[in-house]
Amino acid sequence: MSRVVKPVHRTCLQLERIIVEQHRSGSLGLEDALNLFDELLPRARSASVHAFNRVLTVVAHGDSSSSQRHGAALAVSLFNTMAQVGVNKLAADACTFGILIRCFCNGLCDGKRTSDAMDIVLRRMPELGCTPNLFSYNTLIKGLSYGKQMSDTLNIVLRRMLELGCTPNVVSYNTFIKGLCDERRSQEALELLFT
Repeated sequence: MSRVVKPVHRTCLQLERIIVEQHRSGSLGLEDALNLFDELLPRARSASVHAFNRVLTVVAHGDSSSSQRHGAALAVSLFNTMAQVGVNKLAADACTFGILIRCFCNGLCDGKRTSDAMDIVLRRMPELGCTPNLFSYNTLIKGLSYGKQMSDTLNIVLRRMLELGCTPNVVSYNTFIKGLCDERRSQEALELLFT
């Protein structure tokens, strides 16, 4: 006699726990992350954003069979899918945006997508009611410095940070100074150091 196996319908909370536990143990692979994403999305609640952040992190890092650029692009695509669920049901938080910023600055740097990262920090986050934090700005500054775009960084990002009351820290200034020195703008680096 053959048995019919019924599909398991896990609750939102069960799925969130599975994601968190597998991520914490390091056993959440790319394929599992994608499957859990698809299963959790229709059941998501506002607190699910923490589980989705873990999935996005795994996907953004990719695996040995895929390039980091591919993983970053896939993570951005999953975020866009999340955004279609609606802001009221599943709102991205600063951690979610941090993952996206890293995707644009690091994983997609071959395509020079740092302008998209700037757009996230300077426009999209505030529009969605999520204030960029020091980590968001430092990630953006680092990406811009690798892209040899320190003029944009100093003129736009630093000014915006200060306008929003986000004081640059040692990491911010070290990244600014290193970026300027890498662009052979040591005089500006010295001026920044002594202001």
